[in-house]
Amino acid sequence: MLGKLGRHMRHHVVGYIALFVALGGTASALAANSVGTLQLRPFAVQNSDLGTLAVSYSKLGNAAVGRRNLRTVSVRESSIGVPPGNAASQQAFCARGEQVLAGGTRWLNPANKAYEGPGTSIAFTRLVPLAGSDGVRARGNNATTQELRLVVQALCLAP
Repeated sequence: MLGKLGRHMRHHVVGYIALFVALGGTASALAANSVGTLQLRPFAVQNSDLGTLAVSYSKLGNAAVGRRNLRTVSVRESSIGVPPGNAASQQAFCARGEQVLAGGTRWLNPANKAYEGPGTSIAFTRLVPLAGSDGVRARGNNATTQELRLVVQALCLAP
């Protein structure tokens, strides 16, 4: 039995070595800080190559990010009148292709000034992803004695 095994090993030694190397794999590592500006082609590093929060303010040089690198942010607003003792829902949507970043709400009195008195609440505010557009939806309760306007805002990022 051992004789057969020894003979088999002598005939197949090269195959076993190749199998061992193939299954074992190879690896190499670069020394720390060995890749710099001179080794990178323009636009070689993309957003998808970076981890979350990998580039912070302290890591950017002066004027590293210019106007052409920034996207436009706009506020889309919608409002609805809410009679005394009633509740209403309202939504504000970003334009097609824009992405909603955040939302906000406020109450306006009949003189179109901000109302910050008692008797109002916002039941909920949430981001609403829909097919082709994003937006914000809010529900407000007006328990005052006057009609108020519920204003809903969506902060939208251009593509």
